[in-house]
Amino acid sequence: MRRSHLRSTLLILPACALFAACGEPLRIQATENVISTNFELHAFSLAPPTYNSAILTPFAEPRPVTAAGSFDVALDLDAEGRILVMPVSTVVTPLLGATRVGLRHAGGSYDAVLSAPTGEYVRDSVFAIVPGEVVVIEADRSADLCAFAISPFIYSKLSVLSVNEATGAIAVRFTVDPNCGFRSFEEGIPQN
Repeated sequence: MRRSHLRSTLLILPACALFAACGEPLRIQATENVISTNFELHAFSLAPPTYNSAILTPFAEPRPVTAAGSFDVALDLDAEGRILVMPVSTVVTPLLGATRVGLRHAGGSYDAVLSAPTGEYVRDSVFAIVPGEVVVIEADRSADLCAFAISPFIYSKLSVLSVNEATGAIAVRFTVDPNCGFRSFEEGIPQN
């Protein structure tokens, strides 16, 4: 009996040392830096098909709206000049299905929104916003980038800096945490 207790203790000690040396070895680590950028989009209904009216959020990449749905949100202007943030499923019906996108208004200034809020996001619905207002985007990337991740979501935030109603140009400020399930909008590799 005493010998088996000693053997168990000798097996447990290296495991304890491994955990102490490695911190939290089972904790998922982010590997990509948060991306913050500014760019110009063109209102979807006013722009030629080759103009960038949409964003592929994980890469902070402006893109044209395509029938294939290779974007997460598009921007447009309505008849009253309001800015519309439109999830992909409200713009096109791609053959292979669209990324499910949730939107949520965030209170406060752009710089004050340091992480994506938890809780419910409004899925596949158009949001009307004004310049300076912050919208947080939750893109379900379980079909591609986050297929093997614990969480399928990529989080980003968007704010419109200015709108030229005559040309349809929309200047945008955009930040994305490209790590699946991470919510931080702070510079660098996120910790949460």
